[in-house]
Amino acid sequence: MIFYIFYFLCAIGTLALVAHKYRSWRAAPAAQRPAILPLCTSGICVAIGFLVAVPLVGVNLNKLTGIPSLSVIVIGVVTMGWVGSGQVMLLYWRYSPARAWRGARWILSIYGAIAVTQVVLFVLGGPPADLHLEFLVTYPAAPFFGEQMALHFLAYTVGMANIAYMCWRWTAEPTTAGRAWLRRGLRITAVGILFGVAYGTVTFIAIIATWFDQDLSLLSTHVGPSLNILSAPLVIMGMSIPVWGPKLPISVQKLADYPDAVRDHQRLLPLWRALQPVDPELVHQQHHLGSRFQASSRLFWRVIEINDWLQLLEPYRSARTAAAIADRIREADLTDAQAQAYQEAAEIKAALAAYERGERSADVTTVPEHGAAEQAHHAFAAERARLTSIAAAFRDPGLNDLVAASTAPVASTSDHAAATPR
Repeated sequence: MIFYIFYFLCAIGTLALVAHKYRSWRAAPAAQRPAILPLCTSGICVAIGFLVAVPLVGVNLNKLTGIPSLSVIVIGVVTMGWVGSGQVMLLYWRYSPARAWRGARWILSIYGAIAVTQVVLFVLGGPPADLHLEFLVTYPAAPFFGEQMALHFLAYTVGMANIAYMCWRWTAEPTTAGRAWLRRGLRITAVGILFGVAYGTVTFIAIIATWFDQDLSLLSTHVGPSLNILSAPLVIMGMSIPVWGPKLPISVQKLADYPDAVRDHQRLLPLWRALQPVDPELVHQQHHLGSRFQASSRLFWRVIEINDWLQLLEPYRSARTAAAIADRIREADLTDAQAQAYQEAAEIKAALAAYERGERSADVTTVPEHGAAEQAHHAFAAERARLTSIAAAFRDPGLNDLVAASTAPVASTSDHAAATPR
């Protein structure tokens, strides 16, 4: 049963690769399309082969069409399509279209003839009982069916071996120099193909053994399918890794940074909520579901929104209040970084109170520019650290007393002593 789950997954993965390459085919110039088309064709053949190999699909295909064991010959034909297209694809990737076509037409002719021959042998054998999984172990010595199976697995094994050889040989050619991810993909593909070669070889041996009254069905029913399962994921990875491989280090770094981004996003929440009433329309709307789960993107926009609101608060920041806050902070046992954070947090809280009262300051203090575009481009990491330290100070209960004492017309000695950060 687990085999067929893997078959479904491999079919889905292959179709995803085909969909990606189809978009590339549509966007590519006419001269480049012949190099992409064989990949799409081989991918479709692989997906059909894996799907029809699943009993749920294959048996129902036989019943739906009324042709006994039709699924067997369908798998045989699409497999020849995949093996032939795979070789043609590599020719177009390595050589000019004119040179590639000279080799491709021979490959297409040979594997087209093999596919037709399989169909003819299947028909000459006469409609067998409706078998699917049991076909390979029931008819390997039967007239026409045995020859059809032997031809199929021989052509499959030779073709797969040629693909593996072409992939590995290409990695040593100058055309792949400096293209590390392409070379890795070709090597992974070659290794995956070799598992397919092993599958074809052991199954071919099991078929020939039956002609000499030897029962090696274990090779074709258990060993071969197990090897084939190992082949498909490696081939899919090898074919696609040149596209997503170069992005892998960035993705790994994003994954490693995810917990810190979530933590800082939450640390900024109290400050963000306090500033939001300044202009709620500045909140960035997450239009895509995926963006809601991208912690780095949400943190990026939270920092931008906070800075935008701080710009709007600048007319409400008082130089006199800032100086009074600084006098009281100097008396506290704080490091320079903590003092700067408390200074900024207290000024923001005082500016928010003035904003709520509608009182613009006559002596606006000079504050650093926190433009969203500038910070995102030049110093997002530094701005992120600055705002999280401010947000931590903003949550300190003693900050309210500090602001109240700094904005009062006259501060008593006792008030002066009490209004220090804790």
